[in-house]
Amino acid sequence: MSKYAKAKVDEQLATESHQLRAQKIHKICAAMEVLVYGAEKVTISKRRQFQVRLQIARQAATKWSEADCDRAIERLEREIHQMTPVKCKLFNKLFQHHERQLLQEVRTKATGPRSTFPKKLAQMKTAAEEEVYGAVNMTADKREEFQVHLSNAETEATTWSIANTDSIVSRLEREIYGITSNEQMRFKKEFTIRLIEFEAWWQAIGVQELRKTIEQRVVHFGYPKMHLVSHISESIRRMGSGDNFTTDISERLPIGNVKEAYRSSNKVNCTRQMLKHNDRSTGLDYMEETLPYLALQGWYDIDSAKIVNLLSPADKRRDTRRAHLLRLQHCQDEPLFRPASPQVLHLRETHVRGVCRSIKFNSLRDASEDFRISNFAQLFRAQIEEDWGPEVSGLVLGYDQNVLLDSIFIKLQNGLSYYHQPFHCPTSVERLELDCKVEYTDANQGIMPESHNIWVHYTDSDLDNTFQGRVPSVPVLYFSWTPPNQILQCQERLPTGKVISTLSKRCKKTQQWILRRQVQEYAVVIPTKYKDPHGWADCVDGFMQVVKQIDMMHIVPVGAIVGPAHLVRENAASDRIDSVWLVNNHVDLNTYWTVY
Repeated sequence: MSKYAKAKVDEQLATESHQLRAQKIHKICAAMEVLVYGAEKVTISKRRQFQVRLQIARQAATKWSEADCDRAIERLEREIHQMTPVKCKLFNKLFQHHERQLLQEVRTKATGPRSTFPKKLAQMKTAAEEEVYGAVNMTADKREEFQVHLSNAETEATTWSIANTDSIVSRLEREIYGITSNEQMRFKKEFTIRLIEFEAWWQAIGVQELRKTIEQRVVHFGYPKMHLVSHISESIRRMGSGDNFTTDISERLPIGNVKEAYRSSNKVNCTRQMLKHNDRSTGLDYMEETLPYLALQGWYDIDSAKIVNLLSPADKRRDTRRAHLLRLQHCQDEPLFRPASPQVLHLRETHVRGVCRSIKFNSLRDASEDFRISNFAQLFRAQIEEDWGPEVSGLVLGYDQNVLLDSIFIKLQNGLSYYHQPFHCPTSVERLELDCKVEYTDANQGIMPESHNIWVHYTDSDLDNTFQGRVPSVPVLYFSWTPPNQILQCQERLPTGKVISTLSKRCKKTQQWILRRQVQEYAVVIPTKYKDPHGWADCVDGFMQVVKQIDMMHIVPVGAIVGPAHLVRENAASDRIDSVWLVNNHVDLNTYWTVY
């Protein structure tokens, strides 16, 4: 921060701190009056009546006339601001000129109390004072000193003492508010305690918060790069380290979208031509991405494969003119060329990732208590019966729910990885990290807030919110479970179409391959349903509103998760949609959502 900015911050802090402190004390006093006296006694009309009668009593007791006030103001201006009659006359002339000029700019219709006219007029008055009297004589400290001395002079001219003031204020409160002396004593005691707490907070935190607010107002970050810096610390605390954090994307946008588009125009009414250039470039980019994808799916010929550069090095050598002449000499058939792209990656299955801080396994009972899933054992048994049938699940898990809660141990996970082909680049594969942040208390109990939403695929479902076999759901918990060894002995008892996932592992002692059971990965989710019975979109904003079905919480394998569902939270205070993504937000289970 430069010296000029620091001096400006200090000046505004000296100006605004006294005013803000008085406003906060007034709010505390008003709240305490409502709390102690009651809202029916301290109404707005009675407050106004109290202030009017107090002002009348004060004016009746004062000896300070308007002439005395003017003489005191003139004396303080000469002593503090170094004003002279010549400078005062020059200031009045200059200020009247600025006022007439401002009235011509905004006209008479825009001079109300809520318009910008009073604010601009005050700024012009301050600028005129600094120009005529000098900026050294019109600092914030001297302005505050002037107000303090004027207030002291008014107090000295008043015949009231502090005891008389307190007695008259107490009498007016009892007459107007209809309260007793005991209630007044109780109010003074409570207000003194709150005032001491406020003074301690103001000295420790309040002044620093005001300085921070003024610094943000003075040293503003209007440029994109600087504005990103103002949010970088909060982003790192919420979402982790800023890997690949760069401004190259915003720096390169003007090159392709502005400079090249402008150079391709005739420089006359170039805005429409630049927009047309960007639309055509975007269409060609999508076409270029789509052609390799179609070629890899079988829709190709040799010429298109050459153009999009999908031939392997061996096919390129066989496609040369010399190789073609040699095949003609030896009467050989033309080889079959197949498109190949080394950039294509195969889609992997969705799997859990990120083991929680507590490496030890948790029982179903501990997980149900930590994550508030009361029927965790029933949900777990229902999913195992769906995977392997009721007979095998009974042999492996047993039939006692209490024993099941203590005998089954699971490993908690922080999230899952989902692999998909993006629409704008179908020949590549991207991985999405759908994290669920886990917070730990002192007792090391896991509490997992909802950090994202997912599409869950259902084959045979009775849910009324199915979109192409998918239902937007809210994840509650990700976990993995390793079945016991006896599950391998029950393969013959499996129903038709059911299989047990196994893997082969080499034994270190015998050097033989042994069949092992594979780790099962699951997610506890809450499905949603349409708020509208017919699933129609809202006629105003066009979104389909959904609501969570808490009573239908169940467990699904992570393979049924097919990516994030973009849900937007609906503001309960109004009908508008608060367009904030659900990433890292703590939400209530009874909140309405909008899906699109």
